[in-house]
Amino acid sequence: MKNYNRLKKYFLIIISLILGTYLLGEVIEINLSPSMPVGIYREYKAIKTDIEKEDIVIFPIPQKVESYVHGRGYLPKNIKNLMKRVKGITGDKIEIKDYKLYINGKYIKNVRKLDSLGMKLPEVNGQSFIVKENELFVLGDEENSFDSLYFGVIQREDVTKKANYLFVKEITIKNQSTALN
Repeated sequence: MKNYNRLKKYFLIIISLILGTYLLGEVIEINLSPSMPVGIYREYKAIKTDIEKEDIVIFPIPQKVESYVHGRGYLPKNIKNLMKRVKGITGDKIEIKDYKLYINGKYIKNVRKLDSLGMKLPEVNGQSFIVKENELFVLGDEENSFDSLYFGVIQREDVTKKANYLFVKEITIKNQSTALN
């Protein structure tokens, strides 16, 4: 089974290189992190003023949590960027009460106290704030994502690229940290 999953991973890499290099002339990103659907994404330059809710954005791991992310093994040390979906933009009210996240009064998801390794996550319960101009509140699509819930908003100018799905497949990749990333 281990070899089969490894073959699937390499297959995705080969397909993305072929599609990106020869067919599309585009930059291709392969996401193997469990915080967003595993698959192949097309990357393109982000125009800061055109970032909207539900856009998938790529940005450097915030410096204040980089050692936390790599130290806990959420991502390998060679990974320097995160891919997340924009959920909050200028003027949106973010509220965390009773370990539940609300955006503009609408329930979004539960807030975890522990990661899947059983380690404590940053305490965020009771926070309430309005997303300021040039800030973005980003979440992964999966419940176990390490995202703005735990590291706060990101700056719009930190977004380096946007991404769209090219090919997303439900696959399981063994030997990959699935704690929170």
